[in-house]
Amino acid sequence: MIACDPKVQSVQDAVDRIRIVRPWIEINPHFMRDLHLFHAILVSADAASLSKEQQLVLRNRSFPRLDFGANLVDGILQGAKTITMRLLSDVEDDHNSDLGSIFPYSLVAATSNSASLDGERETFAYLRIDQCDTTELEAIDATTLRKSGFESIDDVLSVLQQFYPTVTTTTPLLMLHFQLICVC
Repeated sequence: MIACDPKVQSVQDAVDRIRIVRPWIEINPHFMRDLHLFHAILVSADAASLSKEQQLVLRNRSFPRLDFGANLVDGILQGAKTITMRLLSDVEDDHNSDLGSIFPYSLVAATSNSASLDGERETFAYLRIDQCDTTELEAIDATTLRKSGFESIDDVLSVLQQFYPTVTTTTPLLMLHFQLICVC
């Protein structure tokens, strides 16, 4: 698989592997376009590296959702927020996100109700998930806190307790590290 190898392979390497494993499959132009798109996403260093055509292809596909509060959208779009923290129970309980379908190297649709007056969760960006960790709040270092939009553990705890009153510094948190790929 492309994403699991220590180095990112070329599109042709991926096609060659597919042909070895499934020689009866015809590689069509649409599949090749998608392979090129996902390769570009895997190797992209910033949001500006995708072409307009590739961005349009993204908008015509369905991806797992990762929902954010309206107050976090600007930080994500500016690149200041690159980590989000979720409770492990959110994998089942967060109906605005598809956390069970998000893995390293996933592409996700970042949603929020910030742009909508009717409460509809709109996609505002596409993000590449670079890493998924489970960490207790008390074990999070200052750099990671800043990347998640907070200055201290107490700041994180006060925000989390607004939604989850029983959260403590020893509560395991799902940490999703991401990179902005495309703004909608």
